[in-house]
Amino acid sequence: MERKKSGVMSVPEKRRDITKKAKKRKKDNVQIQVRRRQSRRRRRAISTSLLADTIYKLLLIGTIIAALAFMSTVFFEVKEIEIRGNSKYTEMEIIAAANVPKGEKLFYISGFETSKNVFEKLPYVDRVRIKRRPPSKLIVEVEETVASVALHHGGMTYLIDNKCKLLEFFPTNNRQGYPIIQCSAVISPQPGKTVAFEEEYMLKSVKDVIEHLLSDEIATKVTKINIEKLYDVTFMYENRIKVYLGDTTDLAKKIRYLKKVLEDIGLDEKGTINIKNTERTIYRPSTAGAE
Repeated sequence: MERKKSGVMSVPEKRRDITKKAKKRKKDNVQIQVRRRQSRRRRRAISTSLLADTIYKLLLIGTIIAALAFMSTVFFEVKEIEIRGNSKYTEMEIIAAANVPKGEKLFYISGFETSKNVFEKLPYVDRVRIKRRPPSKLIVEVEETVASVALHHGGMTYLIDNKCKLLEFFPTNNRQGYPIIQCSAVISPQPGKTVAFEEEYMLKSVKDVIEHLLSDEIATKVTKINIEKLYDVTFMYENRIKVYLGDTTDLAKKIRYLKKVLEDIGLDEKGTINIKNTERTIYRPSTAGAE
């Protein structure tokens, strides 16, 4: 018999090797399938757990919402309305304007509608804040504006604030305490709304006068402001000097020049100051008084 060469497998040995490899592949395939089944089971378990957790959370949220809805329906009725920040209007006037009846559900009250009601009926109110204090208190905080100017035209007086909101109007009388602006006709006056004029650019001139003239330190000495003619605005200073401004363009600059002129004239002098052109300010004294 021939001896097999070193390193060369015999036929039986090859068969055994092939069988061994086949068994190993089969074992590996079985292990892979087992791992896959285990992985699928883990994924299903995680999915089931997440689903259960989600359902639980949804049920919890639903229960809370239902409980709150039930409580807000059965409980939290408005039994007390507290008013803060008022001076012009009484508590009863603001409560009536807010139109929130006692017994209304606290959380069903619309802050927007309540504020709107107050603004429409009480023009001196500038801001409204609605606050809820469970179980039964509603707080209405207001900030009120004040009249800063009295507009005069055609026998009527129109009180406005520094934002030109119309506060009230009435036949002109001897009511004092506000700077007076003689202006063009006011149209469709509505308290609580910005004042509107027949003359298109009158509102801008009024705003300029309020912002630059009546907010300046000389405002307390200013009277009889007349802007009926937009190109020829005038006013009286200390009831002894008539000031001609022209229009209200560069009004802040004109007032600065005016104050320089006033520093140079006597405290009792009377006359006129023409400051329509800041490059050529003219003072004319008058022994007979202001024009």
